[in-house]
Amino acid sequence: MALALTLDVPDRALGRRAFTDAKHAARDGSTSLFLAVTSFVRVVQLGGKGYAPPESDPLRKHVKGLSDYVQFLDDLEEILGEVPDPRYMKPPLHGETPPPP
Repeated sequence: MALALTLDVPDRALGRRAFTDAKHAARDGSTSLFLAVTSFVRVVQLGGKGYAPPESDPLRKHVKGLSDYVQFLDDLEEILGEVPDPRYMKPPLHGETPPPP
C-alpha cells in the first residue's frame, strides 16, 4: 500500500498505467509490488543482454520514472542509515512532545 501511495509523489510520470503494469508484474512473479519494481530497476541497472528484461516487458515504458523512484528510496535509506534514531527525522506534530536527545 505504501508503494501505491508514494509511487508518483513527486510527479515521476507514473500514473495509473504504471501502477497497473507494476501490479501485473508482481502478480505474474508471485511477489510484492515493491520487489517487482526494485527488481526490474536493478536488472536494468545491471545492463547487458544477459540481464536485460525482454522488450515486451510492460515496465520498460516506465523505466525512467521507476528508476527515479528506486533512486529516491536508495537515497532515503542512506539518510536514515546515518541517523541513530529515525524518530529525529520527523518534526513533532502539534501538541506532541519531541523525543529526548
